[in-house]
Amino acid sequence: MAQALVVGLITGGIYGLYALGLVLVYKGSGVLNFAQAELGTFSLFLCQVLVTERHQPYLVGAGAAILAAVAMGIVFERLAVWPLRAAPRITVAVATIALLSLFVALELTVFGVLPRQLDPAIHGVGWRIAGVIVTPTQMLSLVLVLVVGLGLAAFLRFTDFGLAVVAAAQDQEAVRFVGIRLARVSLFTWGLAAALSAMAALLIQPTVGVVSPSAFGGIFINALGAALIGGLTSMPGAFAGGLVVGVAEAEIRHLTVHSSLVGLPELVIFAAVVATLLFRPQGLLGERA
Repeated sequence: MAQALVVGLITGGIYGLYALGLVLVYKGSGVLNFAQAELGTFSLFLCQVLVTERHQPYLVGAGAAILAAVAMGIVFERLAVWPLRAAPRITVAVATIALLSLFVALELTVFGVLPRQLDPAIHGVGWRIAGVIVTPTQMLSLVLVLVVGLGLAAFLRFTDFGLAVVAAAQDQEAVRFVGIRLARVSLFTWGLAAALSAMAALLIQPTVGVVSPSAFGGIFINALGAALIGGLTSMPGAFAGGLVVGVAEAEIRHLTVHSSLVGLPELVIFAAVVATLLFRPQGLLGERA
């Protein structure tokens, strides 16, 4: 149980990073970015090529993957999101689905259908903490998730531009009147969401073990569930929702490891999302419309 709790907290934190990206885009553009996870997968392939095939240090590959993800997020925002800012939000959502399909097609064409191996950044047997074995990769993931989450919260709360991002999500017309450039805010939110996607993919990959096209489709579903449970208008809620989903998934898998109830974690998460939408549509920590 304790080991499952540790795994659940780490995995949930990664779900939380994906969910934060979804909430940032939703608050800034009013749409769900269905390509969020696949953008991270594509950038992970770039890391694999640099580290495994080009024999570059892992930090070089990871840094290149994050920068590439940011660049792709910014390009998509400039070419599709901003020109469609006056269009119905469903139009932009369909554009993100097209981007998802493009990433999958590129992964299959450029990198092939076979899974690729990417060694973790840190090797070792791990440490026993309070009777629970924590691997170096899990410890690194936990620390990075906390640093990124707290750093993002501090940036949005204590910096002028961070406050502008939050304000723009609340009332774009009012923000425009006080001189804040919405084009810059939109560019920032899509770029940051892309960076969070790449970071989450890099952190979850050692658990998955390999890199393959559309590998994180199920993870995106869990992250979307986390965002809906926590609240699509609340970044703390999205992160908390990720932790809830991660712990619930890990504990249920632990309890049913010797049973035939293979899909029970997904069923429980689905039921939780439906219950949230029925009884508290704004999410547990979201704001009422």
